[in-house]
Amino acid sequence: MKKILLFISLSTVSFGFSQSSIMVSNTSPSATLAPNDIVYPTTTANNTDTRIFDVTNTSASTHTYNLYRYDIQLNTGATANFCFAGTCFPPPTMISGNLVLNAGQSASQSTTAYTMLSAELNEGASVGNSIVKYTFRNINTPSDSVQFTMKYNYAAPTGIKEYSTPFKSFDIYPNPAYDNVNITLNHKGIDAGEISLINALGQTVYSKQINFVDGKNKVAIDIDALPNGIYFAKVKSGEFISTKKINVQ
Repeated sequence: MKKILLFISLSTVSFGFSQSSIMVSNTSPSATLAPNDIVYPTTTANNTDTRIFDVTNTSASTHTYNLYRYDIQLNTGATANFCFAGTCFPPPTMISGNLVLNAGQSASQSTTAYTMLSAELNEGASVGNSIVKYTFRNINTPSDSVQFTMKYNYAAPTGIKEYSTPFKSFDIYPNPAYDNVNITLNHKGIDAGEISLINALGQTVYSKQINFVDGKNKVAIDIDALPNGIYFAKVKSGEFISTKKINVQ
């Protein structure tokens, strides 16, 4: 009798599992994340580390997803924030708006800015350890979810790549800015890159291709024609992206 009951119990449990419709991909560098995967980025003091993740609906049906952020541990002075589903959310916000993906569609296929997850950590005055978890969820099926963890400035286990930024430093002055703004970067090695300014609506208002040299790089930008407001300076080198906020007055 006990054997029969055990068989029924295991059969019931096995029918409860279902395959997730969500696939998450790290774009820097390109790699598909397994559920509960861990990414090991490194940061620099007083800079923003930005990592872009794509999400794909792998099912044969249309689904609506949202995103949850959990700050497990933040270094002194550090804050975490994210952009997703076309909107950027300040540090206090832990839940995103909704993103509808058709069967087989990826967030990267959208022409709307910030549709993919942009996970950001604004590092404090000194580099330290931070742990932030993100969970993509199907809003109509809570069990259909994928979670991964960002462990900043932790040593990656042997065989796992650590994603270190090529920017030793990234500074903007003056800030607030009025007519001109200067961007200085201390870059590791030589690489092709891009510097751009993005407004609060996610629109690129300035973009310049640049060949980074090893050491100090400086770019002066004329912002006299820009309306007053908050902008984001985005610096890209190879697959790595870093951003900083500019107050234009």
